[in-house]
Amino acid sequence: MRFLISGFLSIYALNTSLSLYGPGTCSFDGAAGGRIVYIERFYDNSGAISCNLAASIIAIIVISYWIYIYSEFKSVKEIQNSNFQKIQNAEFFKENENLNSEVYELEKKLEELNEEEKLNELREQLNKKRLDRNLISLDEFEQLEENIVTLRMKYKNSKNRYQKQINEINKLKSDKYIYSSALLFLSGLSLNWLLSQSSYIEISLGSFLFILFFSLGLWNFRYRNQLLKDSTTFLENLEIEKQENLSNLKKAKKFLKDNIL
Repeated sequence: MRFLISGFLSIYALNTSLSLYGPGTCSFDGAAGGRIVYIERFYDNSGAISCNLAASIIAIIVISYWIYIYSEFKSVKEIQNSNFQKIQNAEFFKENENLNSEVYELEKKLEELNEEEKLNELREQLNKKRLDRNLISLDEFEQLEENIVTLRMKYKNSKNRYQKQINEINKLKSDKYIYSSALLFLSGLSLNWLLSQSSYIEISLGSFLFILFFSLGLWNFRYRNQLLKDSTTFLENLEIEKQENLSNLKKAKKFLKDNIL
């Protein structure tokens, strides 16, 4: 809409400019808020400026206005083209980056395949040399290494269990003598207190305490003896297990040493 109004006013101004060319001078009517709304020609040269000059000024103003409009349009167009080019460049860069990424992944996979093929080839050569020297195969050798790791863990576990059982046995021995001594000592105190009493109730209470503490002392001694017996049997089994694991570990390590290329 603005473009149409500007075009209409420009055509009107150019038409006015063309009609002013000729003899005489012109004056401008500044009514309506100071804007030029009317141009009057004077053939007696009583006007303000030459009509030819006024016509040229109007034509120059119109042409300058449209040159400005064209420059603005061209600037906007260049900005749009620049933005479009940036978008195109960004898309191209992204596509190129994706392509480079795909190429890199393919090259990496190809390199891994080549390395795997080379490794398999080296393994075959090494395995052939081992077999030529009457050694176990490479797969068996690697399995033996894994078995040694497992045997070492089993031996370490059995050794720890053996040591833990020794500590428990030592604690049982200590508890047997401590608790039994304490209970028998209390029974002795009860007996001593019993012998010093004369009334029926006190004698009865002293007898009950003596029998209770003495019985608990004997029971504790026999109970912890049984625990010690069972724990010692279990310790002997752990000792056998530990020695077997150690023996198996030594045999496996010796067999591994004999089959090192």
